[in-house]
Formats: sequence, C-alpha cells, structure tokens
Amino acid sequence: MKVQFKTITKNDANCYILIGNANEKAAYKAAKGTFYIEDDKKNPLYFTKRALSSEMEYTLDGPTLVSTSAEDDKASSQKMLNLLAKTGNFSVSKSQLRSLEAARLLAALSAEE
Repeated sequence: MKVQFKTITKNDANCYILIGNANEKAAYKAAKGTFYIEDDKKNPLYFTKRALSSEMEYTLDGPTLVSTSAEDDKASSQKMLNLLAKTGNFSVSKSQLRSLEAARLLAALSAEE
C-alpha cells in the first residue's frame, strides 16, 4: 500500500489516505475493526506519529503499516513537507523531493569527512 499525506491532527498525529487495491483496503478495514475511519470519499485513513513517505510501499502488519529501514531516509524529508503543507498550500514535485533528499545525503556525507 502507499500513503498520501492528508493533514496533521490536533494531537500532532499525521493523517494519511491509504492507497491500495480492494483486498489491501479490506484487510486494513478488518484489522482496524471499530477503529476504522474513512474520509468523505470513502478512502481509508491511517493515523500515526511517524512520518511516512508517499514514495514508499508499505505492508500491513495487523492494523499497522510497516516497511523497510529505508523508510527513515525518506520519512525525514516527508515530515518536513507535511509540516510545510500544514502551514500553507505548499507542495513539491517528485523531482523537487528527490533534490531535497540528495541535498540531505550530500550534507550528511560532508559532515562525515
């Protein structure tokens, strides 16, 4: 499944729309039980304090989405974008996101030298 950032809640949780096939959505709905929430367009919503990347594929582990450790690399950039989206109508393209990630990686490499 993939995620699309929707908003940050009053409790500072990130709210994401889940994007997946019908079987994945049904499995998520069954796993969440009475805690399952949809938006007004019948999209399943996922709430977490973690920053998730819209570029990553996630798998369902019970009611929780999990992925590889590579999630942390992209998630830090995604968290910054989520905060910017909350403060205004800010959006970036995939190529701009890749540029931000590359700049962050170059800065980390420079710091190691």
